[in-house]
Amino acid sequence: MPREFRFLVFTENESASALAEFAPRLGKKLPLGTVRGLEVLEAMDGPPSATLRILPDSGDSIPMSFRSEEIVAALIAYCLKRRIPLPRSGEKVLESLHDRLALRIGVSPLDDAAPKADAEESKG
Repeated sequence: MPREFRFLVFTENESASALAEFAPRLGKKLPLGTVRGLEVLEAMDGPPSATLRILPDSGDSIPMSFRSEEIVAALIAYCLKRRIPLPRSGEKVLESLHDRLALRIGVSPLDDAAPKADAEESKG
């Protein structure tokens, strides 16, 4: 049975912003400073993780690590805040595409659509 997938691909800046905005909700306190970027870490047997690089106002650069589940939550919150539509029921999986983070959203098969179309054709 066919399935539909959507991919939302985020730039490094968008992913870094999403994590920086969402970090307090995860109980992670970011130091005062500048977000310098994001490093996507590939996993051999699972979804990627990421490290947010922060340059504090005083001191050396501080890396902050995020697990895939935290990143998915941050990217969903980023989309909701910016009114980017996401299906509620779609399965959301984090993927890495050439050093960019992406949400792969699987939409359930539309089982009911085919019988309705067949029924309407037989009426005509």
